[in-house]
Amino acid sequence: MLELLVVISLLLHGFTFLWIMILLQRIRHVQSQPDSMNQLQSEMEDILLAYTTEMKEENERLLEKVQRNKHQTTRSLVEEQSAKASNDSIQLEAKEEQEQEQEDSLPYIPPIEINEQETYEKSYTVKVLELAQSGLTSEQIAKKLKMGKGEVELILKFHQS
Repeated sequence: MLELLVVISLLLHGFTFLWIMILLQRIRHVQSQPDSMNQLQSEMEDILLAYTTEMKEENERLLEKVQRNKHQTTRSLVEEQSAKASNDSIQLEAKEEQEQEQEDSLPYIPPIEINEQETYEKSYTVKVLELAQSGLTSEQIAKKLKMGKGEVELILKFHQS
């Protein structure tokens, strides 16, 4: 049994040593080519700079178009609104005259007074708290209000003083 463990240990050590050697070769290879990495990095920076410059120019052109359209739209909207306002004011004056004539022809009828009092229903929270103050348990309150026991207990916990 001991021999088997020693053999397995030697194999694992051999694989580990081999893997370390492979990693060292890769590190040496990367370190030996810093010029190509620097060149690649500068190319990437140039590409990104060109791309961002192009995007900036497109954004500026878009803003100019939007501002031109905004000015044109504003002018046309102002003209439409002024024309609409003048038409609306004429129509409003005509309606007011018609309404005034109709009001003048009808006799005055006072509004009817309604003596109904508004009723308010208490919320479940208020009902639960009132029943708890009267001495009922959470189970009794839940049955009486047809609510869950957990819901009643939660309300009581929130409003404990």
